[in-house]
Amino acid sequence: MKTNKSKQITISKSNGITIKKIKNRFKIIEYEIYQLVEDKYIFEKYKEYIKNSKNIDKQSECLFWIAKNYQTLSVINICKQVEERNDVESLVNLLKDIKKIKNNFSLNWFLKKSPDLMRDDGENDFKQFSIKSNKKISVKKIDEDIKKIKQAICGLRFGKKRQSVESLKKYRNKRGAHFANDNKKVSVSAEKIFNTIDLLEEITIKYKLLLNQPEGDTLLPSNIDDFIEFDEIFKD
Repeated sequence: MKTNKSKQITISKSNGITIKKIKNRFKIIEYEIYQLVEDKYIFEKYKEYIKNSKNIDKQSECLFWIAKNYQTLSVINICKQVEERNDVESLVNLLKDIKKIKNNFSLNWFLKKSPDLMRDDGENDFKQFSIKSNKKISVKKIDEDIKKIKQAICGLRFGKKRQSVESLKKYRNKRGAHFANDNKKVSVSAEKIFNTIDLLEEITIKYKLLLNQPEGDTLLPSNIDDFIEFDEIFKD
């Protein structure tokens, strides 16, 4: 009895992955990254409020405590997106699984599910994912996005073991989730955290376009400022 080897290989590689399952998992990841983006926005507004306030002691231990906790929690939550264990939902894992069923994401599929008003722009939108023929998505382009995420979070590597000092993952391992007693310098700046969150938002919006075709250049709701009332929080 003959067996279709190519079909068996396809099934083993996809391991039951479908576009529907990808989309459901994406909702979880999108919300996690939305939380990072929202927290960053609120923290930036908070810093601006503190800076401009004349009634708040800028050297207060409470302010340092808030900043320290924001930094630690942000780094821990950012690092979730490069986890590659099979039992973890992360942006990197999702992109790797999209690669496994790349042939399902064709231009025809993309255009069929686009709203009528967006169909004229559909081919141009699809180009950011596709190979030269613009018929299906490109594994190379997905790999480039994975590389960007890993470099932003894990830092640059020098040889097999050494990471750059300002590595979010290294900070998480030695100062966030654990505290390593090795006296080695581990630091991370607010700018590094903010830039990494911006990158995660950018890539999330990109693949949200592939999966759901929404409009918008941010994950934040337009009315977010309605919920930020520092005057009420810090009033005398």
